[in-house]
Amino acid sequence: NPDWLAVDGATLFVSENSVNDPLRVARVQVFSTAGEYLTEFGNPGDDAAQFIAPTGVAAANGRVYVADETR
Repeated sequence: NPDWLAVDGATLFVSENSVNDPLRVARVQVFSTAGEYLTEFGNPGDDAAQFIAPTGVAAANGRVYVADETR
């Protein structure tokens, strides 16, 4: 389930957090503003480039900022 959306130019970033789901998802998916899937980044964990509970995303000037609720 998507939690937050951010747009930078023609790119849409969607943070997804399902800490209570047994399949455990913690990532940011990237789409074109036309809805085409481009890529995703992040996975569950507490190492670099991993998220425990990504609860927000913002994008500006080619950078993406992800808020991780537990950090």
